[in-house]
Amino acid sequence: MKLATLLLLLSLPMARADDNETWSKAKSLYEQGKFAQAVPLFEESIRARPGWFAPYMMQGQCHIKMAQFDKALVQLQEALTLDAPDNYRGGIRYYIGQAYMGLKQWKNAAQVFTDLKPGAPSKHKPGLLINIASCHMALGKSNLNKDKQRAVDHFRKSVTYFDAALELNPANRKAARESAFQRGWAAFQVSLLEDEPALLEESVRALETYLARDPEARHVYKILIDMDFQMVKKKYKVDQNYRKALEHLDGFLANWPDDARMQHFKGQAHQGLKQFDLAIPAYERAIALKPEESKYHLSLGKGLIEAKRYPAAFKAMKKARDLGLEGNADVYTYTAYSLTQQKTGCFVQDIPLIEQALTVLKSAKGKVSGPGAEDIEKNLAVQVNNLNVLKENIATEDANHQATLENIRKLSRNISGNSTKLQRDTEKALTTNTPELQENIKNLRTLIRADKKDLKKEYDQIEGYLREAGRCGGAEVFKRIPELKAVLAARQP
Repeated sequence: MKLATLLLLLSLPMARADDNETWSKAKSLYEQGKFAQAVPLFEESIRARPGWFAPYMMQGQCHIKMAQFDKALVQLQEALTLDAPDNYRGGIRYYIGQAYMGLKQWKNAAQVFTDLKPGAPSKHKPGLLINIASCHMALGKSNLNKDKQRAVDHFRKSVTYFDAALELNPANRKAARESAFQRGWAAFQVSLLEDEPALLEESVRALETYLARDPEARHVYKILIDMDFQMVKKKYKVDQNYRKALEHLDGFLANWPDDARMQHFKGQAHQGLKQFDLAIPAYERAIALKPEESKYHLSLGKGLIEAKRYPAAFKAMKKARDLGLEGNADVYTYTAYSLTQQKTGCFVQDIPLIEQALTVLKSAKGKVSGPGAEDIEKNLAVQVNNLNVLKENIATEDANHQATLENIRKLSRNISGNSTKLQRDTEKALTTNTPELQENIKNLRTLIRADKKDLKKEYDQIEGYLREAGRCGGAEVFKRIPELKAVLAARQP
């Protein structure tokens, strides 16, 4: 954030008479914002009076306005070596600090502004503190991937200087709001690097206070939502922070409802709270706004799986893969899962589902690498085993059908043979009745009753097989269904 202009053009010393016209024209162009046109005239003033600080200073400011910071630094440093009065030297050093910032020489800039702070007028101190804080913020960012501790140190200093600036209540309200945001962001970085959830929570509260003053601050909503999800990621008060994320998302979407990314975040927050019926519409809204975003379809598929809407989940996962997520292991795993969860307990439907799931998983080979590929292989092994179990169950059922048919034939032969013997012995007893013959007749009747009872059980078993076949289309799976039906149809009353 820039300070209020420290130098008033009208208060600059007058040029000599032979340079007065050029100097006046250069100042006028500067005041009109015509910096490129002013530079040559300030250059003329320098040639006319090389020992005078003012044209160097003004030319340096022109270069700052045109983002030519290297040239600005040379001019401003030259102005300091000349006869600049004490009441201008602080301003020149301030612009040198600006030039350093433009050149991203943050350490040099921070040193310049820090040196200026003790003697600066009170109205300029908030701006100096904000600039120092901004330099430490930039130094923190530049060290994020190089030196974690140094990054933390700079972010902490940034927080300290922003706090000091905000305590002085800067007159520029826009600067105050932006400083509050930057201060929250710096604290956010410290909390991530040092794993300090309490600091993160404090940053959230500070930014929420900021939002109360500026409810349309889009960038503040975004950092707050990022903070909420970071706390969830760290397993810190998960449900509370999902709810906090939804609160911030609702505030954001009330102003900007057509932001697909935030609609997607809303779906994730609802899903995190297991509010699947609310997550799915949010994902669908994100997809409506950005239909070619593959990860939105993946999230929708996961939400549909949680809601046990497996056919719809299969379609969403397929769309995610078609849109470019063919290297994502989750796409294949969840697609296969959405298929296998549609099993009904009927072989005729379940076997094709598992075979289709296997086809999906096999198609991941050569596309998915790393741990994801290992997960795919494990899943493949599980589904192959499941398919083998089903096929073994079919073979077992076929064997049971065959055993039932054989039992019926055997029992029918036994009943027929014993019935013939019973009739013969009964007739024989009419003429020659003996105790042995009566015992034999009694045993035959017992055998016939037992066999008929067992035969009934076998016929009942056939009826059960056929009912199951009718429910599951088993006639397409089991080989002996026609024979079972024929045997049952030929059953004697």
